[in-house]
Amino acid sequence: MLYWAAGIILVATGRASADGPLLFGPTNGQPPAQPAVILEAPVAAPPQTSPPTAAEPIDPAPTIAQPTAPEQVEALRAGDEAVPAPKRDAELVAVHPLAPGLQLVQLASERLKSVRDYQCLFIRREHVAGKLGEPETIALKVRLEPLAIRAQCMGPTLPRGREVLYSAQRDARTALVTSSGMRARFVGNESLPLDDPRLLGRSRHALNDYGVHRLVADLMTDYQHDITRGESVVKVYRDVKVDGRSCLCIEVRHPEVRRDFRFHVTRAYFDHELELPIRWEAYTWPEKRGGPPVLLEEYTYRKLSLNTGLTAGDFEPRKAPPKPARSAN
Repeated sequence: MLYWAAGIILVATGRASADGPLLFGPTNGQPPAQPAVILEAPVAAPPQTSPPTAAEPIDPAPTIAQPTAPEQVEALRAGDEAVPAPKRDAELVAVHPLAPGLQLVQLASERLKSVRDYQCLFIRREHVAGKLGEPETIALKVRLEPLAIRAQCMGPTLPRGREVLYSAQRDARTALVTSSGMRARFVGNESLPLDDPRLLGRSRHALNDYGVHRLVADLMTDYQHDITRGESVVKVYRDVKVDGRSCLCIEVRHPEVRRDFRFHVTRAYFDHELELPIRWEAYTWPEKRGGPPVLLEEYTYRKLSLNTGLTAGDFEPRKAPPKPARSAN
């Protein structure tokens, strides 16, 4: 389980300050020489990052509960001597505070090798065109090999009942969209590019870039990159509840703006039972110095079910209703 998997590295590599927990960011205007690892209760998110609200008749939105008491990681080191700077890649990974996060992602990647398909309620909230949008609820069905996605919009902004179908086997460049209501009778099924806003509205990613499998791949890339840098401030939150499920949260903060850092702060929530991330938050740097981070994207994969037995028929387009007959006049 994740506690056990992450616990080994946390005990082996975590470093603590003799004067108490290390804080986010630099203390003297410069990035810390060694990133800090702390295990404590999550910092309250700014008001705009409250959990998404799902539309009826979906169950209540995910709740993010905080641990009742902070606990600091025990550091194993000889006396008070600082950990020497690593010289080889293997040593770098072994002592870097992001090592627990990288191990969790590697574990998730291994877990996905036994997953053929999954279903969930995907709750998406994104900052697009200078504005933070409303949370959208989308019912997802995903087959991993060959990749196929069925997304059914459930509101509140996107038309309820709209379905989007993607199949890499059928056409890796486009997706089919089936509208609801009267539009379906006049338009039928449309084939659109993956980044067309008529699929899932204006969004930060193409249709085939959503999903738990893509989140795992992106986390692997980001964590492997950050391992090579010395500017990441890492916090690990234990037993955080997401929708009532026990998770381990890895928070990574980049105090300084760098061209090769995608985000200022990220949080990935790894489900202990499923061994997969079920929530993701990403923030950019504050608009003004001293201001709060700006939420860019927030994804929650609710009621995630693995290996549900999806077949090719689950990714076939539904028949569009017959178009109304033209009047003889």
